[in-house]
Amino acid sequence: PTAPYWTGFDGPNCFWGGLGYDETTDDFLVVVGWRSSGNKNQWHYFSVRTNSWKEIEVSHLPPHEPNTYCAVFCNGAIHWLAWKGPDVGITIVAFDVARKHLSMMSLPMVSLRDIQGCPKRMLNLFGGCLGISYRTKDRKAGLWVMKEYNVESSWTKLNVVLPGDDVIYFLLCFTNGGEFVGMQFNN
Repeated sequence: PTAPYWTGFDGPNCFWGGLGYDETTDDFLVVVGWRSSGNKNQWHYFSVRTNSWKEIEVSHLPPHEPNTYCAVFCNGAIHWLAWKGPDVGITIVAFDVARKHLSMMSLPMVSLRDIQGCPKRMLNLFGGCLGISYRTKDRKAGLWVMKEYNVESSWTKLNVVLPGDDVIYFLLCFTNGGEFVGMQFNN
């Protein structure tokens, strides 16, 4: 089938995507989005089972700008970090693959002070839980994990002790033994 049509790129974060599996229909979905002219977001999904594209309704969502390099599949939904503007900051956009519904999830309010000014933020799975890792202004790694899915009060900050003062680490995931896997950046 013909893919949805977009007219070009308006800025650095104007095309995003993700992959999810719908157990209820035994179907893989490819979700894509882009910012069209007028800075309006367009979202579509492709069903592998039906070999067809469908548009995703977004009019119920406030303006947002999803992160282009990080989509995480967890608890039956594909998740992206998204920027909602200077007054609100960042949030999580989630696409429920069974319901074919797009929604927003909150980050812990206390974490916004930690996360907002960080140059590097990444959504990931940590021990099967949705989490956000980030590099702080003082070059340390921070980590918040949502222990109970879509329950804002279940966000838990984990303290991470990293070796070396001159090295920047970016946390990626946990091992089965509870150890961190991360990337090292040398400035």
